Amino acid sequence: MAKKFIFNLQKYLDYKESIVNGKAADLLKSKKLLDKENNKLEKLFDEKEIATLDYKKNKPSRILDLAIMSSYVNQISKNIDDQKIVLDEKEKDFENEKISLQKDFKEKKAIDMLKEKKLLKHKNYIKKNTEKKLDDLYMSRAKRNTQ
Repeated sequence: MAKKFIFNLQKYLDYKESIVNGKAADLLKSKKLLDKENNKLEKLFDEKEIATLDYKKNKPSRILDLAIMSSYVNQISKNIDDQKIVLDEKEKDFENEKISLQKDFKEKKAIDMLKEKKLLKHKNYIKKNTEKKLDDLYMSRAKRNTQ
């Protein structure tokens, strides 16, 4: 009976696979957060554009109205700058998670390739062993027939 193939690093391979799956899920969450922050930024730009068009269209006559509109546009500009900072941080987080996932995936792939090589070696060993047993069997039958 042929001995069963046992890969010594199978537990580590399973661990790496679970790590890769977890990081892939984290990357997806990070991508969703990045898209959400990007949408917030787009909304702020739209809001600023609408406020600017309103300002130009209505041409406030009183100084108080002018100050309020100007303050509102300035606040939106500040919010845009803050959102750009948040978006940059989210992009960095996303890129770091992506790099980490790629690294772990490469390690998992290397172990998978090692497993495949070991399996191929095992199959060749079993094949040679089987051929040797068959040769021995034929040889013993040939000896019996000649005697």
